[in-house]
Amino acid sequence: MDISNDIRYAGVNDHEVDLFEGQYAVKNGMSYNSYVIMDEKIAVMDTVDARFTHEWLDNIEAATGSRKPDYLIIQHMEPDHSANIANFMNVYKDTKIVSSAKAFVMMKLRHRFRGPPDHCCRRRHTQSRQTRAGFCHRSYGTLAGGYRHLRQL
Repeated sequence: MDISNDIRYAGVNDHEVDLFEGQYAVKNGMSYNSYVIMDEKIAVMDTVDARFTHEWLDNIEAATGSRKPDYLIIQHMEPDHSANIANFMNVYKDTKIVSSAKAFVMMKLRHRFRGPPDHCCRRRHTQSRQTRAGFCHRSYGTLAGGYRHLRQL
């Protein structure tokens, strides 16, 4: 679904969930919102719940056509926003992840995948300059807190 000429909805609907976050009744289910922003570069906003991996990746492919996303923007690490980071990166290996510094710490703990060693700042790194999960030491936290909160690993 197109929101505008440059913004496309890629989320999915969950008609089986009856409680949001285990406590709020949602009698009609809920949607897991994800958007594709099309410009010279393509940004994907958030992933979706783990039960909808294939439907969401199909939606991303339909929204981007023959182009590949340049950025995956993760707003925060709740599973309905972040459960498919590893699956997305397995498909779109050259994508840069943009999020907060705290989210990158959680990604290292939660997701066990390796992107290209230079997928964040496009430099080659020695193993000591790279985190265990494959994130560059210069992964930028631009959504919450900006660059000043980053530490060199």
